[in-house]
Amino acid sequence: MDIKNTFSTKYDGIIVFWALAECGLGGFMHAMMLPFTGIAVGGIATICIFLIAAFSQEKTKHIIEATAMVVMIKMIVSPHSPWQAYVAILFQMLSAILLLTGKKIYPWQAFLFAILTQIESAIQKIVIMVLLFGRSFFNALDASMHQIAEFFKIHFQGNIIICVFLIYLLIHLIIGILLGIWLPNIQNDVSKLKISNEFLPKISEKKYPGNNKLYWWVLSLIFTIVLVAWNGGDLWILVLLRLVIITLGFMYIVTPIVKFFVRKYFSSRIDDQKMQNIIDSLPNTLARYKRYIAWANKEYRGVKKIKYILLAVIYASIHPDEV
Repeated sequence: MDIKNTFSTKYDGIIVFWALAECGLGGFMHAMMLPFTGIAVGGIATICIFLIAAFSQEKTKHIIEATAMVVMIKMIVSPHSPWQAYVAILFQMLSAILLLTGKKIYPWQAFLFAILTQIESAIQKIVIMVLLFGRSFFNALDASMHQIAEFFKIHFQGNIIICVFLIYLLIHLIIGILLGIWLPNIQNDVSKLKISNEFLPKISEKKYPGNNKLYWWVLSLIFTIVLVAWNGGDLWILVLLRLVIITLGFMYIVTPIVKFFVRKYFSSRIDDQKMQNIIDSLPNTLARYKRYIAWANKEYRGVKKIKYILLAVIYASIHPDEV
């Protein structure tokens, strides 16, 4: 296979991996309102963008093109994704263009790129939480948490909520540092990975029950009301109204506007046939990934398991003919 075809295979494979992460894992985490989406989905996006930059001779062009395809596929396959997801992707793209488009990518550039994308994810979610609930809610929540601490004879000085936010930010920073240290070595780690098809387990098709998003909304709402009502007064009514109004505003005003401008900017930068081919390949690619994930899950334990799951999926993405 010539150099051009080799690049095309790796490039297309990484786009498929990125798209699956955004539409599959990202869609699931957003629907279930799970925390640390930025660490999981954002971390995979960071790896994919870095690899695209590392493989390419026209880094800016291919980073923008790959981002455009992933965004458009996300809009088609996972239309319920909130506007924050697109803002995060655009930030990742701009950070990559700023840091990863030179002739050579130095380790410090990869390190800074990983940290920036993780910090943006953490700050974005913290800001949205404050906008959704308001300062008065967090004051009431902090007072309630202090009451809980006193009940268990735990003496805590200061604002508990601020400490929680700082811990949340610190976790993202630590992941960004670890990811930044690992990025320059990913290509070498993947090249060392040789997995024969005969060692890959066969995966039986399992049907999983659908996600009940309403259940999690109701549970979160009850939790919110109980915590605030505990502190007395009718503040919980104002918090509830604020939450509903801002959430609806995000869903039906902000998200469509962000999608409109994203689609307008990216629509002319993609190959429609290539994008359709990628969409068509998603089910088969996911089935192939399951075998590699099962292999890594069986062979490794602890933190190594996470590392080798990622390496195995990357390997399956850039060497499709071997799997």
